[in-house]
Amino acid sequence: MKKIQLLAFILFLSISGLAFGQEEPSITFITTKTVGSNITLTFDALDGDKESIWIDLNNNGVRDANEGVKDAIEAAGKRWGNWGSDRQVNYKLETQTVNIYGKVTQFGAYNGGLTSIDITKNPGMTYLNIQNNQIKELDLTGQTEFYHIQAQNNGFGGVLDVSNMSKMQQLNVDGNNLTGILMSGEYPVLRQFNFSRNFISSENIDHILEHLPAQPGTTGTGNFYFVNSNAGASTPEGNQVHQHHVDHPIFKNSRWVAMDVRTGTTPVTDISQVTDRYKISFTTEKEVGSQISLNIDAEELDKNSIWIDLNGNGTKDSGEAVTTFGSDATYTIESQNITVYGRIKGIKLSGNELTKFDYLQNVFYNYTSSIDLSNNKLNDLKLTANYLELIEDLNIAGNNLSIENITSVINKLADRSSKTPGNITLINLDGADGNLAINDHITMANAKNYVVKDAAGNTLTASSIPLRDQTLSALEDIETYQANEILLPEKTDQGLAVTYTIEAGKDAIATLDGNKVSTLRHGDVKITATQEGNDNFKPFTKTITITVMPAGDVFNWLEMPTISVIGNYVTLVGPEEYLSHFTKLFVNDVEVEMDEEYTYELTDQSGAIEVKATSEDGTYMMRIIVQK
Repeated sequence: MKKIQLLAFILFLSISGLAFGQEEPSITFITTKTVGSNITLTFDALDGDKESIWIDLNNNGVRDANEGVKDAIEAAGKRWGNWGSDRQVNYKLETQTVNIYGKVTQFGAYNGGLTSIDITKNPGMTYLNIQNNQIKELDLTGQTEFYHIQAQNNGFGGVLDVSNMSKMQQLNVDGNNLTGILMSGEYPVLRQFNFSRNFISSENIDHILEHLPAQPGTTGTGNFYFVNSNAGASTPEGNQVHQHHVDHPIFKNSRWVAMDVRTGTTPVTDISQVTDRYKISFTTEKEVGSQISLNIDAEELDKNSIWIDLNGNGTKDSGEAVTTFGSDATYTIESQNITVYGRIKGIKLSGNELTKFDYLQNVFYNYTSSIDLSNNKLNDLKLTANYLELIEDLNIAGNNLSIENITSVINKLADRSSKTPGNITLINLDGADGNLAINDHITMANAKNYVVKDAAGNTLTASSIPLRDQTLSALEDIETYQANEILLPEKTDQGLAVTYTIEAGKDAIATLDGNKVSTLRHGDVKITATQEGNDNFKPFTKTITITVMPAGDVFNWLEMPTISVIGNYVTLVGPEEYLSHFTKLFVNDVEVEMDEEYTYELTDQSGAIEVKATSEDGTYMMRIIVQK
C-alpha cells in the first residue's frame, strides 16, 4: 500500500512539473496605435499548433471568443504565412500592450507602431517582419531557427547577436542605430545581408565579412549592402566603410557583391563611389586666386578619400587631395564655391569670409564631432536634415545668423543627456557680432546637455546675453479713407504679441478693437503699439499716425460732381469749380447744413434716405437714394 502511495506521489510530482514548469510560448509587443484602431498582423505556425494560437486584444489574460488567430484568418479569407497581402489580417485593439500566445513560427507587424517587442519566450521562430516601427531593442536570445529577419527602420541600437543562426538566408537590419553585429558559427545559406544606415565600426565590418559563406546560398549573386549613400534617406549613415572592405577576397573570389543601396545592384569596387557622395559645401566672398585656411580632422583609414574641389568642377584634380590633417593648411581657390569630399571627423573654417555653409549632403554627418565656423559672414547655415548625433563642439560665433537660423541649429543638436556635455560657442560678447543669439538659445542648448560659451570661452547662463531691441517694420504711417478697416501687425518682428492703444478724443475719426482700426471720417489719429519685453528682448513702443482723407481727396480724379456715401457720411465730391454751385443739401426733403468739406452725417437716419444737393436757385441738382 505504501509503494502504491509513493508511486502515485511521484507521478503527481511529474505531472505537476510538466504543468507548472513549462511556460506557454508567447510574444509581447507595445504599440502607439490608439485603442479602437486596427493593427495589421500575419502569422504562421505548424498545423498542429494553429488552433492553440490566440491574441489577447484586451490584455485580460483570458482567451475570449474573438481572439483565436485561426478563426480571424479564416473569417478574413486570408492564409497563414509570412508577410503578404493575402495573409494580412486586421485586429481591433482594445489595449496598447498585446500578448500573443501559442507557438508562432512566423510573425509580421510591418508599420504597426510598435515601440517594443519580446520574442524571447517564443523560441523556434523562422521569420520576423517588424520593419518600419519604433522598436529600440531587439533581443534574439534563444532563437536559432530564423531564415529571414526584416527589421529595418526602427532605431534599435547596441550590438545585435545573430550567433548560431545557421539557417539564415536574409538579414535586413538597415536604418537602425546598431554599433555592431555579433556572428558565430556558419551561415551556409545566407544570400542577402543589409546593415546599411547604422553605426557599425570598421572592425565589426571585418568581423561580418569573415563570417560570410564562401559562396552565397543562391545560384545568383549574394547581396551585401554595407552602405547607403543616398543623401535623402531618412536615417543617417554611420557605418565606417573603407577601401579594404571592398577589396576583401570574398568579393573577388565568389558571387558575393559589395553594394550601395543607392545604386542597387551596381558593385562598389572603389570606396570613392561612396565617399564622393558625401560633401560639405561652402561659399566665400574671398576673391578667386586668394587663399583660404582649413583644418580637417579624420580617422587614419578615411584620410586617403578626402579631397577639396577648389575649382568647382566636381572632379578630383591634381593638387586637390587633402594631405594635412589636424592643423591649419592653406589652399588657393579657383572658385568661390568650394566643396570638401569624404568622411570628416572635424572641420575648422574660421575666418574665411564664408557666407553660406551647407552640410545637408553629407550623410556621414553623424560621424562628425567638431565644426568651427566662427568669424565668418554666414547668413545661411544648413547643417543637417536630421540630428547631429555626435557633435561635441560647435562654434558659430561671429557671423550674421538670424534668431530663426540659430534656433534651427540648436534644434538639430541631439540630446546628450546620457553622454558627456557638448560645447556650443554662440556669440562674441566683447566685440561686434551679427549673430542674433538670445537667452532662450542658451536654455534650449542646456536642455540637451550642451554648455554654451562666448567667443572668449566664458560659460553663458540664461541671462548672459544683453536684452535685444524689438522692431515692427510693418507698422508705418498710413493714409486711408472713411469707413475702412485696417489690420495692424499682431506681433513684433521678433514674434512677441503687441498691444495697441488709440489717441484719446479721436473716437469720431476711428475706433480700435484689438489690432483692427475702423475709420469713420476724415482726420488724423495716433495709434501706439507696445510690447512689454521678456528675458530676451527689451520693452518696445512705436506710434504711427493714421490719416483718414476727406472724401473729396479720395475722389479728386472725378471730372464731374457727384454724391459719395462712405459709412455714415454723405459728401459732395468732384472738381471744386462745380461743387461751389451746390450750396444746399436736403435729406428726405429737409434742408440740412453741410460742413466745409461738403459732408453731412447720416448716423441718426435709417431706411430709404433721399439725399439731394442743389444750387441756391435750384438750377443744378444731384440726387441719390441711400438704403441704410
